[in-house]
Amino acid sequence: MGIGSGKSTLLNIIGCIDRPTLGSYYLNGKDVSRMNQVTLARLRNSCFGFVVQQFALIDDYNTYQNVKVPLDYTRISRREKKKRIEEMICRLGIEDKKNKLPSELSGGQSQRVAIARALVK
Repeated sequence: MGIGSGKSTLLNIIGCIDRPTLGSYYLNGKDVSRMNQVTLARLRNSCFGFVVQQFALIDDYNTYQNVKVPLDYTRISRREKKKRIEEMICRLGIEDKKNKLPSELSGGQSQRVAIARALVK
């Protein structure tokens, strides 16, 4: 796919950020285009993780805190949150960077933190 072919638009529709101008998009058998903003926000929180090109890490948060962000909007126990964060950080090989700020990470390490944050849910 080349420039202007609709890649970002497609991903925004799939991720429930944008609505299609034509056609329908069904997720789990439900027409997403008919959902209100509150329902879409819940759906995004429960079904999707995003890694944006510039990673969007919070400068004042260390790696652990950045990975924890999406879990702050869930109703799971602190113990379960900690378990998930530790597991994801370990799986991505950044456990030794747990207390580092984004400014102390390389580009590849920052990308891994963003991926961990997207997958931790």
